[in-house]
Amino acid sequence: MANTRRATSKATNTRKSRVQEELEHDLSNIDFDTAAFDQEGTLPEIPKREGYEQRWVRVQMGGRTDARNLSTRARLGWRPRPADTVPEDYQSMVVQNESMGDIIGTHDAVLMERRVEIHHKAKQVKRQRVRELEKAVKSNIFREHNELGGADTGFTAPRDESKSRVERGVPRVQDDD
Repeated sequence: MANTRRATSKATNTRKSRVQEELEHDLSNIDFDTAAFDQEGTLPEIPKREGYEQRWVRVQMGGRTDARNLSTRARLGWRPRPADTVPEDYQSMVVQNESMGDIIGTHDAVLMERRVEIHHKAKQVKRQRVRELEKAVKSNIFREHNELGGADTGFTAPRDESKSRVERGVPRVQDDD
């Protein structure tokens, strides 16, 4: 019994030392100072063309083509970025597509762009819609409060404590808005 324990312990130590050696070998072969390693997201941040905004757009989800998301983006002015417009460093991401030609993409996303003027107009329209929705919600809340008797009921009017937060940095694949 004691010999079995020693043999098991020795085999375990041997496996641990091999695993440790492999880990040390792998760590020694990684260049932690490279620019590619510094990218936090899974998608590279390719420099924009002058006069264009760009974003990664999902074209596949769960192994199925997401034509709806792609066509929605196209209706909003987004077009696949042609492969010949990106720096040489990103030519490895060229995807050949029958309908779109040579574009920049991955297995489930494609890099799309639209003119800055269209982008600003779309943002302006979206901001206006959000303001209108917020106004409608606030109006509905106060109307219901007043219909219930307002201040006479002992309930105070709802407070408007809306907050928002903007984060920048990691490019992400865009879903339906």
